[in-house]
Amino acid sequence: MCLFTETRIKFRLFEGCAAESGTDGEVVLGVEAGTYQVFALPDHGSAYGAQWVGLTGGTGSQDLARNVVVAAGEQKDIHKIFMDRKGTVTGVVTGADGAPVTGGTVAAVTPVIGDAGRGRVAIDTQGRYTIDFLGPYAWPLSFQTSTHAFQWSGAAHRRQSATLVPVTAGQTTTFDQQLALGTLVKVTATGSPSGRYAVAYNNSNGDVAGFIWVQQAGGQAIFRVMGGQQVKLQFAGGEPGQGWYGGTDFDSAKTVSIPATGEKVVVYPYS
Repeated sequence: MCLFTETRIKFRLFEGCAAESGTDGEVVLGVEAGTYQVFALPDHGSAYGAQWVGLTGGTGSQDLARNVVVAAGEQKDIHKIFMDRKGTVTGVVTGADGAPVTGGTVAAVTPVIGDAGRGRVAIDTQGRYTIDFLGPYAWPLSFQTSTHAFQWSGAAHRRQSATLVPVTAGQTTTFDQQLALGTLVKVTATGSPSGRYAVAYNNSNGDVAGFIWVQQAGGQAIFRVMGGQQVKLQFAGGEPGQGWYGGTDFDSAKTVSIPATGEKVVVYPYS
């Protein structure tokens, strides 16, 4: 079992395993001082399902997970984690035009910039997906394709607004998703170096709302973002503090309102 410590403004699983349980079930995670929630992800083929660790059992919602507060230099022991048997979710993903999409991913996590990450499955050429590693709780699911804006189940722009998909142990739930196209966002960071990701982050929780690789120095980034949300923009990949629109980090950057229709154009000097 892989365990990950996450915060409420950051939840992104990368390729590796932060800490893995041994034959005795013990896991040790190294963290800085702070408040965390713990996400448990089983190995492929496990009989058990993923969960956010709650006070008395698992949950599919980070908002309902137990807070683990760790002070500098402290060793914090949390209670035993009780794993539940897994269930399956399957369905068909269609585009805004009603036709099945022919690729992309479905996940219980947010996208990771430039990394396939864990906790996700592929959408096949018929638009079908199957997730078979979730615990028996209600989950928000994320949908990422190259043709539509990144979005959550129910065409929501953030996890906290998603339609929750119920999972039952040992059974299969069908959940079909029709994607919203999203709003076209065009961003230019004048003077930016080549080889950067242009990224939009949701202002309320820090989740990635959309991104695209920009090959050309000072080039325009064109990608789709779900309308109706506020985001912060960055040309990522340089030195820390660089590339933010109107600031030097997430907290100080300007917020940008994404309209429900039309497009949003932003031009700013790279620094």
